[in-house]
Amino acid sequence: MRIKNSWKRIKMSRCIQLTDISGEISSPNYPLEYPGNSTGIWEISARPGYILKLYLIHVEIKWSERCEREYIKVVTEVKELFNVCGRTSHGVSPEFREYFSSTNSMQVLFQSETSNEDRLTGFLALYSRVDINECDIVAHNCSHFYGNKIGSFHCYCSLGFVIHSSGHTCEGKFSFQAVTI
Repeated sequence: MRIKNSWKRIKMSRCIQLTDISGEISSPNYPLEYPGNSTGIWEISARPGYILKLYLIHVEIKWSERCEREYIKVVTEVKELFNVCGRTSHGVSPEFREYFSSTNSMQVLFQSETSNEDRLTGFLALYSRVDINECDIVAHNCSHFYGNKIGSFHCYCSLGFVIHSSGHTCEGKFSFQAVTI
């Protein structure tokens, strides 16, 4: 899904809410030059059981010292994932890099405080929700086997056993008797 940026300026109190499974976000007017003195905020969220992935495809913004005037910033409830203020961030190009949230929400902020005399194009990014593998992070307490499923996990039993009503333990389905011939 392509989000059309039909604004020149967005006040910091307003933002674009994104809840689709995946999508694309970009600076104002992308792929044309972005306007000076513009701000964009995208709040991306997913259902519980998911995290978010942001993939930067293109970054071309004006360098500013300490990222005070021009920047792309990605933050979660827990921490700042990255802050780009120019073509590179700490000597490394941020393009073609994946950034993962640790929760089911993230914010992307774009700030341009000066005029864009250099005719820079801004940025293009793709986002998508990613299922958390609960088997890796939750004490599942499954007595036989377990497997990830979207938004949760499931316990499985060996052949001849059925899952108990607890959903975690297995009990014998058949009772075997010794037969003498």
